[in-house]
Amino acid sequence: TLNSFASSTPAVDADHVYVALSDPDHYLLLALSHDGKEVWRYDLGPYTSQHGDGTSPIVFENLVILGNEQDGTSFLLAVDRKTGKRVWQTPRREKVVSYSTPCVYEPKSGPPQLIFNSQSHGVSAVDARTGAPLWEAPLFDKRTCSSPILAGGYLLGTCGSGGGGNYLIAIRPEGTGDISAKSLAYKLDKLIPYVPTPVVYGDLLFLWSEKGIVSCVDAPSGTVLWTERVGGEYWGSPIRVGDRLYAMS
Repeated sequence: TLNSFASSTPAVDADHVYVALSDPDHYLLLALSHDGKEVWRYDLGPYTSQHGDGTSPIVFENLVILGNEQDGTSFLLAVDRKTGKRVWQTPRREKVVSYSTPCVYEPKSGPPQLIFNSQSHGVSAVDARTGAPLWEAPLFDKRTCSSPILAGGYLLGTCGSGGGGNYLIAIRPEGTGDISAKSLAYKLDKLIPYVPTPVVYGDLLFLWSEKGIVSCVDAPSGTVLWTERVGGEYWGSPIRVGDRLYAMS
């Protein structure tokens, strides 16, 4: 087995710790006090996928956000972080489970956006406060495990499979509706990680693959600057501390 039931990462604020977990009959979002007592729970319904769940909740303003893009009924959810009451829910097309955790993108004009990666919608954005769909670039033909990131002025995401065929796309976050035809800045398909999320440092994008191959990319242009083999197998994402990258094999 390559993972445990602790595949998703908790989110935290001054009041609570928020965790997501599932079995086939129930996909649960829980708020716990800092001494471990349950404060509220929200049941999203059944969860259908080949490998279970792995999406992590995030906190944005007064909301806890959780993606629920699976092989069955799919939607994006925001609940009040203090009460667990639903604030908005946005339907999603059903295709294949996504393990991607959203990031917050704040454009120069307009509301803050939540960016999601999934095979069904590609790289996509919804209004962070209302859940209203804003744009999407459905350019993935495989499952998404990694989370979207902002680098070089683009939003980036990866897709792939256990059998390979992984690739990364860089999207210009401009327009409304389906922006696929004009949004793609570049695509990389050599030594792209399937599961780990890339790391950004300035305009440098670091790709750390499952098989221990690390590449450095100039994010604005998509030019690969160097590639090195570090060895080991990796399913968690690397982090940056100062001028060093760390990953756990």
